Amino acid sequence: MHSDHAIAEYEPARFAGLMGALGRRMANTEGYDSDLLFFESRWNANEEIWEYRLPDTVCEALVLEQLV
Repeated sequence: MHSDHAIAEYEPARFAGLMGALGRRMANTEGYDSDLLFFESRWNANEEIWEYRLPDTVCEALVLEQLV
């Protein structure tokens, strides 16, 4: 794992489990819109890793709800 780029210090398998649990929770929440994206992902071919980020709309919502 390339920890210099990581915010969460999770090993890949643990991070995958976290993302899976979050996805199941979201998908089973009343009112969930499956057409919306909570995370954006892209393949970084130079470092051969997946990179994940929150879209600007999600960051704005977190600020509005005073969660960050």
